[in-house]
Amino acid sequence: MVIHKKFAVSIVSLACALVMWQTMKSTCPPREQHLAAVTDVVERAVDRIFEERIQFPEESKELAEYLSSTVIPQAVEKLTAQRIDFTSYGVFSMGNVVSDNGEKTPISIGAFGKVMTASEDDVYEFLKDMLGDANLENILQTLNNKNHGTENIETDESQ
Repeated sequence: MVIHKKFAVSIVSLACALVMWQTMKSTCPPREQHLAAVTDVVERAVDRIFEERIQFPEESKELAEYLSSTVIPQAVEKLTAQRIDFTSYGVFSMGNVVSDNGEKTPISIGAFGKVMTASEDDVYEFLKDMLGDANLENILQTLNNKNHGTENIETDESQ
């Protein structure tokens, strides 16, 4: 009788485990959910980088609006779409940022329908290191020339 009881408990436990596995697998966030979460965090970090580097005088409000509503979201979307490597492990999924040399840095993990990302501060430091000061200056110069002729944007570094 004891063997039958243990066998029945084992079968029920296995059935419960299979149901839980299937439930967890069906709630694993897709790639799009990772991209949306990472894009949001990266957008805030890029905004912060540009806010630190640009001083917006009253006459440059239009440039500030253009940057925050058009340029930054497009750049962030392009960056995340090209650099995010998504891997699903069945019950959870991970998003990694792939550097130029192929090194992967975890940026998001998803389970139970939710995606958790790295902190905004970590993303900020990563982007600052990845972009570098020279690239930021080139981006600012290009944006300024494209939108406002040859005027220079004042940065904090010149003070």
